[in-house]
This record gives sequence, C-alpha cells and structure tokens, in this order.
Amino acid sequence: MKTKNAVFLPLIGIVGTLGSASLAVGDEAPKAEKYYVTSMKLTLYEPGVYLLKSSGREIAALRLQRGATVEVESSADPAGRITLDTARKSLTASNGVNLRIILGGHAVTVTADEIIMNAVEPIALPDFLQQENVAPAKLIRLKSGAETIAELKIPKGKSFGLGGKQGHSYLADGRTTMTGGAELRISSVVAKADEIEAVDDSQ
Repeated sequence: MKTKNAVFLPLIGIVGTLGSASLAVGDEAPKAEKYYVTSMKLTLYEPGVYLLKSSGREIAALRLQRGATVEVESSADPAGRITLDTARKSLTASNGVNLRIILGGHAVTVTADEIIMNAVEPIALPDFLQQENVAPAKLIRLKSGAETIAELKIPKGKSFGLGGKQGHSYLADGRTTMTGGAELRISSVVAKADEIEAVDDSQ
C-alpha cells in the first residue's frame, strides 16, 4: 500500500488523474494496490455507478454517462479520504465527499457521507420498505443546459425533498420537476442542478 498525491491509473474504462504528476501504466504499471488521496479527477470511458451512503446506510445509486468527468474531493473533515484500489478496481470515499460531474460543458454536484464505486461487484439497492402502499422507486435526473448530466436511483420507500425557484407536479405520470437552483435532499445526500426531474422508476 502507498500514499500518493498523484496517480494515473486505468480502472475499467476510467482514468483518474491527481495533481500534475503521473505514474506509468501498462507493463510498467505501479505494483501498489491502494492509493490514498484527498482529491482526484476521473474521466469515464464507460458508464459508471456510484453507491451513495448516509450514516452507513445505502441511500441511492448515482449513474453516470460515458464521457463524463467527475471531480472527487473530500470534505473539510480531517478524517476524509479517497481510496483507489487497483486490485479490486474500486474507488471509495468516506467522512464526507463532494462530486462535481461535468458533461458537455455543463455540471451538477452531489455530496454524500460516503461513496463506493466497484467495477467488479455490481451495486444493488434493496427496497427500504417491503410493504405495499409506500413511495415507489424513483429515478432522479440531474440536468444542466437542458441536458441530463447524471441520474440518481432511489429505492422504493425512501423519501426525499426537492427545493428550487419553481416546481411542477404531473400526477398522471408521477413526474415532478424543479428548476432555478434546484436541490434534492435524501438524508445527508444532497444533489444540486439547474433542473431536477423525478419520475417513477419501473426498473
């Protein structure tokens, strides 16, 4: 294990760049399996999924598109740290983390207590409540410049709050939109975008 301020590594279609220096890849790739940093930038060459957690509980899955750039930064908490595990092809961040997601020149932000991305083990979100007559699973689209930059998948039974300058609800199709500095809160997970759209998720 090593602690580095800069690293350039392949991670299942993901390249992470930290600082101005880099380490070689390919046949001369570094042998260290784990790297610990406080900030990094990722470019996704394949769609990616992050698990967002609050107080140790799974809250939502953040789905990112191919071509997105993600700036990952630990919060002000001194214990905050980002871990890149090349053996497990995973990235984890704990004790507060901020994500800035950029696609096509537009950006949205997401903050959480903890995030996990694992390219080997698929992420699955259990329903928080199994009873009938609870809130359906939701798909949240985070938009900027009229384009969807990222999506949040919220499990059945998990409540959330929306804020912004102007909101609309469409009961017929279970769709809600919020514009003008829109903000979504689920426990300690917070997402901010020009526009946020919430729809029933049948998948």
